[in-house]
Formats: sequence, structure tokens, C-alpha cells
Amino acid sequence: MSMTKHAVLLVSGLALLALAYAPSASAAAPSVPGALTQQGRLLDAAGNPVDGVALEFTFALYTAATGAANTAIWTEKQTITPDGGYFSARLGETTPFPATIFDGSRGTLFLGITIGTDTEMAPRQELSSVPFALLAGNALHANAADAASGGLDTRIASLETIAACPDAAARTNYGFCVWHEDNGSTYTLNYFQAASACKAKGGRLCSLAEASAAQAAGFAACAFSWVADRSDSANGSTVLIAQTTLAGCGNPGLNPGASAFTAAHDALCCKP
Repeated sequence: MSMTKHAVLLVSGLALLALAYAPSASAAAPSVPGALTQQGRLLDAAGNPVDGVALEFTFALYTAATGAANTAIWTEKQTITPDGGYFSARLGETTPFPATIFDGSRGTLFLGITIGTDTEMAPRQELSSVPFALLAGNALHANAADAASGGLDTRIASLETIAACPDAAARTNYGFCVWHEDNGSTYTLNYFQAASACKAKGGRLCSLAEASAAQAAGFAACAFSWVADRSDSANGSTVLIAQTTLAGCGNPGLNPGASAFTAAHDALCCKP
């Protein structure tokens, strides 16, 4: 049986199922197929189905629909035996597709098929937009994705910092996050520095009401510490929280006071 240029190829289409060609995908990503399924029916010059004959098929991809001078950018040979004329081939399994072949940079691509020593069938088949779904696996925006991932990691770390309480037991012990910034060891912070110190850990200066709630729950801070309240336009509020009478630690309870914004004290910080 002679296959000639008069042979007819009735193609049912390129079936691209679950494709995401990704030669550079992360090792953690699941493996995905990188082949295209080509199906069709081969008829001889008389229009009869070619059946039971092992034939060498040459598949080739071009950047132009016609032109002998147009060099194929990919080729693959397979031996296929049509059944009642019908055949199916998985392209790319014998000769893998180049990583950038479907990235869109080459424009429209055309599939040519040659049977044995016959001339290539005409016309070449134009690949529809479906095969270009392979671009998804090439991660066109991978660099941006990596940058976004890095930025996301940074934001997550920031959120974790904000969520964490410097006193890990505070929420359990007092019902909310509250801490004494300098632990009363030094008085080094003016009002604005105290506010910044709290903010650096994702918190803020506590209000007097929060200081009172913390004291009632058992919190003790044996140092005068800035709180958010202001006594007037020139002074901020401070508070010393004591649970029992201790030498040099003031009277039991909440001991509020007022001090110039420029004075140095500790900071009482809160997080919601």
C-alpha cells in the first residue's frame, strides 16, 4: 500500500489533558506530564482506512504554515500501527519539548506529519491556544512569584511578631498581653521613646484603665512606667503597679502619677 501526498489525515485534535509542562518546577511540586496527545485517522489515496500496517510517523513543529525552507523547531519519530485507520500518539515522550517552545515567544506554531518516505502532509495543522497551556508550568511570572513569596514570608514573620507577646504567659495570667519594657531595671525612656518601644514589638502604651485591669488580675511592675494617658498638654501619665508592700516599690495597688514628656521612665506596653 503506497502512502502518497494524496493520503488524507483526518485529525480529531490535539488532546491536552492535565498538562503543565514544568521542567524547572520545584522538587516539592508533584510530577506532571509533558506530552501532547495527537489522534487522527489515516486514509490511503483511494480513501480507504490504513489498517494493521506498521508505519514510521515523523511529527514536526514549525513557526510557519508552509515553506520547505522553514526549519522545524522540534521533531519526533514514532512507529505506529493504525487500527481501522485510527491512530494515537503521545508527542514529546520520545523527544521532549524544549522548555520554551510553548512560551508564546515564537508566535503561532504548526504541526507537520510525514508518513514513511512520503512528502509531508499538507496543510500543516495550526496549534490552537490549548497547547499553550503548557506555559503555565513554565511559570512565566516565576520571578515575581518568588519575590511575592519572599515578601509573604516577611509579612507572615511580621504578623507572628505582632501576635506574640513578650510575656508569653500574660494572656493566660492577665487576660491580655501586657509587659513592662525595661523591667524596672533602668529609667531610660521619655514618653515618645516609650511609645516607640512598645510599637517596635507590635504593641502600644497601655491606658490607665488597662493598667488597672492588669493590676487587678495580678500583674506587678515595680517601676514608674509611662502609659498612654496625658495629664495635660505638658505632662504624660505614669503608673507604678504593686501587689504587696515591698521596700522601695510603693504602696499596694495602682499608683498613678504625672511627669514631663521629656522625663525618663519605664514603659507599660499592651497588645490587644
